[in-house]
Amino acid sequence: MSSLLTLWLFAALPGLLWASHSTLIVEGDNDASRICKPAPQWDIKGYAPMQDLLGNVAVVALQASKIGGLRDRLNRSNMTEVSFIIVNERDAHSRAMYWELKRSAPTGVPVFQQQPFQNDVWEALDGDKDDFLVYDRCGLLTFHIVMPYSFLHHPFVEAAIRATYQKNICNCTVSDQWKNVCEMNEVQCYSSEVPDTASGRTHHHHHHHHHHHHDDPPSHHHHHDQHSSHQNQSLHQQDQGDSTSHHHHHSPHQQHQHDH
Repeated sequence: MSSLLTLWLFAALPGLLWASHSTLIVEGDNDASRICKPAPQWDIKGYAPMQDLLGNVAVVALQASKIGGLRDRLNRSNMTEVSFIIVNERDAHSRAMYWELKRSAPTGVPVFQQQPFQNDVWEALDGDKDDFLVYDRCGLLTFHIVMPYSFLHHPFVEAAIRATYQKNICNCTVSDQWKNVCEMNEVQCYSSEVPDTASGRTHHHHHHHHHHHHDDPPSHHHHHDQHSSHQNQSLHQQDQGDSTSHHHHHSPHQQHQHDH
């Protein structure tokens, strides 16, 4: 049964969207139980990309690839610590279209291809085609934007990213959360303070080191170094925004992509 989920946030998007107290009602078949919870554990051939994104706002796109315009807008706002990744479906048709999806993705945004017999990442995320999931710097889910709100000619995905960056929706304390995640995953971590380019505050920028392998074809390497601001052309941006919910019903997905 579908339920209506109301998500409130204070949006102050300069020149975009509404700039005050706004409400978005979206339809989904879940309640908000996953909001402000860590992403479920998932990996591609043993590599868990979400661990590399801790310390940044992370945007997980389920097959949607035409996110270059969104990334450019955030970059123009000097948002340099948003990381995008794309996860393709595991069915045969989607796997056959992998290279087309990869070609459509912006330079530097990794595209992960699920294997036919692995645990379904989309199912673990309770996601469906063209969903966007937004996580804060602690890896906590802030927004799950579903169709039709996830089409990029609507403002909701961008608004959700901006809100996650600027509002600390889940009361994220990066240093404590990072320490817990590092200990849990037995990886080496260190943190350094860097100035927050958008707010002028100081925040922690975190790194950890472990060996991993992509499920992308060998030609694609994804290094955690992509989270440094000097490589913002790849995976980084930030600001503030608007809303969402959960939506899930798995059925065969036809390949199509978002508008800029």
